[in-house]
Amino acid sequence: MNLTYNEFVSLMHDDAIVKGIPVHGTFSLTPRCNLHCRMCFVCNPLVADEELSGGQWLDIMKQARDAGMTFCLLTGGEPLLHKDFWEIYTGLRKLGVYTTLNSNGTTITPEIADRLKSMPPVRMAISVYGSSPEAYEKVTGSSAGYEKMVNGLKLLRERGIDFRLRTILTRDTAPDMENLVRFILSYDVPFSYGNFIMPPVVENRNNPQSLRLSGQEIAKYMDKIINAMQEYYDTYGNANADKIEKMRKEDKEQAEKPKDPKREELRKLARGIAASRTFNCFAGLTEFSVTYNGFIRICETARDPLFDLKQMSFKEGHKRLGEAMAAIPDCTDCKKCPDKIRCAPCPPRHFAQTGSYDIKDDYVCEYIKAGVKLIE
Repeated sequence: MNLTYNEFVSLMHDDAIVKGIPVHGTFSLTPRCNLHCRMCFVCNPLVADEELSGGQWLDIMKQARDAGMTFCLLTGGEPLLHKDFWEIYTGLRKLGVYTTLNSNGTTITPEIADRLKSMPPVRMAISVYGSSPEAYEKVTGSSAGYEKMVNGLKLLRERGIDFRLRTILTRDTAPDMENLVRFILSYDVPFSYGNFIMPPVVENRNNPQSLRLSGQEIAKYMDKIINAMQEYYDTYGNANADKIEKMRKEDKEQAEKPKDPKREELRKLARGIAASRTFNCFAGLTEFSVTYNGFIRICETARDPLFDLKQMSFKEGHKRLGEAMAAIPDCTDCKKCPDKIRCAPCPPRHFAQTGSYDIKDDYVCEYIKAGVKLIE
């Protein structure tokens, strides 16, 4: 059976759901970052001494691989700042895991780019916070960071390393958003952005909520983003148009092929299991996250539950995580809300916002009332 990459990933997840296998891991290698973004909810340089060593990370990663992990994401903070990054990265790649890497791009030197070329990740995701030194400084506190980021992108492109660019809509980036759209599209990559700002997962002296836009404001900027994209494509063309059309053609051809009964039965079983959960995603089911100091959790946005993998095996930690998640209740208000399908309630987000899993998040309700799609 010939499968596209997306079909392969879908098949892996369905099989993992039915078998209870953790197929995707997110590893937050460090809480440290060389930038000081005001909307950041994860960075805290004061606890850097609690970071796992390269050896500790690889021990956890090997256990996760042996338990079924096929895909992973390395993130932070800025993961390239971990003192044992290359020990971790090369060791993980040798385990045969499909690896993606998050970065702000400012720490990429010719030497780092060369090492990535020799053993490239599946993809890198680079965060872009300004289309000029002035705009970049407003968000990150570093005007020099802009040129470093641009140079990092140049180095990656010269070495043929696949990357995507992304940004986030905040009160700081909103005035620059149309320029950010044009900046990102100039690299011939899809435009992607977030518009939901989380409260801090750790105490980092930031107040991200102060940078939130209202649902109505987000709706206004979403229109501006769409118009800026269309204007760019009308002027310069869409470099990804042929690729998108090829993917659509492949999807259509695949849909017209006779269905594999075993594959369809697997998909049905997986969907039934997923639908029975409080969660609307794969978090804690086929996906998991590990903090910089070795605690397994539901996802990057979760504050609770946490299980210390320094004190137990990965298998035991993952088992306890599943048991704890099974006890998390539905939000009563969300359960009876007619907009639930559009909203996709998130228990970790409820907890971060309200301190309880089953109390609704009014800010997300504001999105839905404004007709805004929640993007992260």
